[in-house]
Amino acid sequence: MATSFKRLLVKDFPRPEIQKDSIEQTYWNDFEFPTVVKEFSAINYVDISPVEPYDALVTSSAKIQIFNGMTNEIKRTSTRSKDNVFGARYRDDGKLMVAGGESGHIQVLDTKSRAILRNLRGHTAATRVCTFSSEHTRVFSASDDKTVRQWDIPTEKETHTLKGATDYIICNYPKNPEMFLTGSYDHTVKLWDFRSSENHQVLSLDHGAPVESLIVHSVGAICISAGNNYIKVWGLVAGRLLNQFSNHQKTVTTLSFNGDERRLLSGTLDRNVKVYNVHDYSVVATLNYPSPILTTALSRDDSYLVLGMSDGAISLQKRKKNCACRSRRSPAR
Repeated sequence: MATSFKRLLVKDFPRPEIQKDSIEQTYWNDFEFPTVVKEFSAINYVDISPVEPYDALVTSSAKIQIFNGMTNEIKRTSTRSKDNVFGARYRDDGKLMVAGGESGHIQVLDTKSRAILRNLRGHTAATRVCTFSSEHTRVFSASDDKTVRQWDIPTEKETHTLKGATDYIICNYPKNPEMFLTGSYDHTVKLWDFRSSENHQVLSLDHGAPVESLIVHSVGAICISAGNNYIKVWGLVAGRLLNQFSNHQKTVTTLSFNGDERRLLSGTLDRNVKVYNVHDYSVVATLNYPSPILTTALSRDDSYLVLGMSDGAISLQKRKKNCACRSRRSPAR
């Protein structure tokens, strides 16, 4: 029996005018050929230590791996025998890391020894996202049990619970440890403040599609959301849309800043990373990869770029040592 299929509409975007020999493109091409490590399942999160030597933290299946930021070799591995692990990330001082798990338990670990310092128990389903607060003593978590929770690390106690959440991703608010941002598959970006009224919600924004990634600028007044094939920039003070742009054919899965936050990186299922100037959000460089990209991280000095892909590949790239542009931070506006 014949079956008819609806033709897929390929979106046509104006091609950014990027010269292959431009200073920006040269700067972002100035990485060594990547070291690629292959895992058996998709990479769900990568992070880079905020302190030298900028070790990479990679989460996949039941495994957390730390790669040496100087050699790209595996430095340490932590494995949960029966429990998949999600979203391991560093604290801002690099001394601790936090990870969620399939059982819902959250673990706070010592970065050097891998010792489990705290077990945060309370979620009744998988905890897929967790992050440290800006003042280091609390953890925010989001779970499949449809709750977002705040935890006190010293006491291992749950301090706040928000119910009715669905598929949330979390981003802490750098200016205040009592505030955090969430993005959701219900298309919303929300700002929460535990000092406010009973439901704690102070702002809700509509991205217009399931939110895949959320990032907030360190000044605290601007956040950027990604979902579908477009990116939106929001002013949190007035609660309004500042900019919207789309330069990808497929879903944008990950956002990250460079070290001085003057460049924004977006990774997508169309297998490329685009670099934007945050002054006007124009595309200044494009990097191509062999597989759909799920997560990216860049070291604070822009010298180490790590990507996790849907086929289990981990790409680790160091900036070339003897290049004239290594001494520069990202090119000037």
